Amino acid sequence: MNKILQMSLCAYTAYCLEVSSDTTTEYLREIALSEEIQLRNKNWKTLLSKEERAEEEKRLMQECQQHDIHLLIGMDGFVNPFTSEIVPVPLLLDTPGVAMIAAYLTVKKGLSNLFVCTSVEAMLNQVQRIVDKEGDQRCSLILSTMGYHKEALFFEKTEKEIKISWMESIPTKEEGAPGGFCIPVVLLEMVKLYRSKGFSVELFYSGVQRLSSDYGCGVFALQDSISFLQDPDFFVRIYSEDAIDGVHVLLDLPPEYMIGTQSLQVIENYKTSHLEEIMTHPMPGRRKNFEEYLEKYNLLNGEKKQNHYITKKHFQYMNLVIEAAKILPPDEIQRLIQTTLVTQ
Repeated sequence: MNKILQMSLCAYTAYCLEVSSDTTTEYLREIALSEEIQLRNKNWKTLLSKEERAEEEKRLMQECQQHDIHLLIGMDGFVNPFTSEIVPVPLLLDTPGVAMIAAYLTVKKGLSNLFVCTSVEAMLNQVQRIVDKEGDQRCSLILSTMGYHKEALFFEKTEKEIKISWMESIPTKEEGAPGGFCIPVVLLEMVKLYRSKGFSVELFYSGVQRLSSDYGCGVFALQDSISFLQDPDFFVRIYSEDAIDGVHVLLDLPPEYMIGTQSLQVIENYKTSHLEEIMTHPMPGRRKNFEEYLEKYNLLNGEKKQNHYITKKHFQYMNLVIEAAKILPPDEIQRLIQTTLVTQ
């Protein structure tokens, strides 16, 4: 184990005062490599059924309550519309938990411009700050919709052009809507706003259903964001039909966005139409090709085979948040979260 993990809490706090502001995120990387985390993450293959996952979620929630982790991280929880009670939700459904993992991933991957927004207003303000910067700019913003569902918005600006892509992992069709899908009104308004300021604006919407369970949206949003920030050619590589009512609907995505797809039928159809690409082309920022990911994560649950890439990441990230919250001082936890969290 790295020597920094062997420090006492007091020694670590003193150490933080003498080093750069990146110390906390670097320390989180050390926690991710610790023996404790490695041990916790080994059991993901025992969580292939819905019942097993629910039991593990319950156990982790109890651990959070035991150590006051929701209070330490400042999680909002989900407001029950019938009772108005604030109900704690799993760590990757509440915004601060996602922000904590986003901070960890940006340091691990050497990336920047990944933001986790607490509201639509915060997202719009952050987009405007990006637009106001000199030169070409790219960023990914994660936002909660429908209570706690997580989605990523990709944003790219050049001198005269803006491109936006809404990466919904569970798209909803809507007859008569722009592009035939339920497009958030705020995106359509964003297009109008920046066109009125002289930009040529293109809006893309992912119509590919990759999520087919009740968990994993936070992981999709995080993984999509990292893939986008690692690939400056995303908007060159994607393909869509001509815009319908100003919206380009993406019915096809690059392989790195498909490795977590939970439906094997969708994956098999994708493999058939992308055979050469997935077998021979490396994915930006990935060490394995598409087929190698499938071999590792397509596992048998009873008589049914399922893709469990998202299962592993979901619990791996939750374990990391819990372990870090148990070790780091409260002010360091907040400093870590604030590196990616946008509140206004």
